[in-house]
Amino acid sequence: MGNLLRITAVILCLLASAACSTSEDRSATASQCSANFDLESRAEPLGSATELRRSIRERAAQPGTYSLRALTEAAGWDDQWDRVVIASSGLPAEKLNSAANLPGYCWSNLPDSGFDRPIDNFYVFITGSTPTQVIRAAQGSELFRGVRSGEVLGPESRFQSVQPPAQLQKPYLELTQG
Repeated sequence: MGNLLRITAVILCLLASAACSTSEDRSATASQCSANFDLESRAEPLGSATELRRSIRERAAQPGTYSLRALTEAAGWDDQWDRVVIASSGLPAEKLNSAANLPGYCWSNLPDSGFDRPIDNFYVFITGSTPTQVIRAAQGSELFRGVRSGEVLGPESRFQSVQPPAQLQKPYLELTQG
């Protein structure tokens, strides 16, 4: 009985020290962030996400090719952004940092992926070294097709309208030139 009590006490001590080091590691990681951006932010300093979605839907319904700049301008957006980084659920923060060219950035609410979780796509608009605005879209309602998580789009990235048979799906914009 005495040995069982000692073994239990040792296990509890080990668990307590592991929990403490884990929280210290998290604090150290948070303090190493050069800055933080919340992917659940609803701030719209560049323009309305609803208007951008409307602009994309309208252009998708018309045959043609459009630059990302033309799409944002048609939505009434401020042109003070220089790139958009695509991030899907499960993209490691290090890969997002690399794609965005923002070393040491921390991304609040960057979801993990898993078979039991929905996949979200984030369109992170960046101005210089600052994430400025994010648009979140669930899988199946992406803003564009032909883009992958970790890709970077610029103002001159081009999208072509695709008109599938009406009974199959709605028109959409597909990346033709990154």
